[in-house]
Amino acid sequence: MLWAMKVDLTQLTLRLESGASLKLRDARGVVIRAARGVLWITQEGDSRDYSLGMLERFTVTCDGLTLIGAVTQAEVRIEPPADAARQEARHEERTAAPVTRIRPLPVSG
Repeated sequence: MLWAMKVDLTQLTLRLESGASLKLRDARGVVIRAARGVLWITQEGDSRDYSLGMLERFTVTCDGLTLIGAVTQAEVRIEPPADAARQEARHEERTAAPVTRIRPLPVSG
């Protein structure tokens, strides 16, 4: 039997080992939070680099490639732009139905 599941991707948390990196493409407006450790951030089109300590946040201001590097073992949270999160919440309110969010899909064959 197959199952469908709605996954909430409004926030993603990843653990990065020291020296590991993460690439984001065309992520203007995305919020990066250092939940733990120290992060280094650089953006295509921006000559500056940024350092985030624990509990600090950074909003991506450029399109193109954004690199997030773990200076120490770190936990990074990636959140959608505030406008996107508000739009998703409004969409959920308009389309919400009083049904279970996980339901079996019909199996053909």
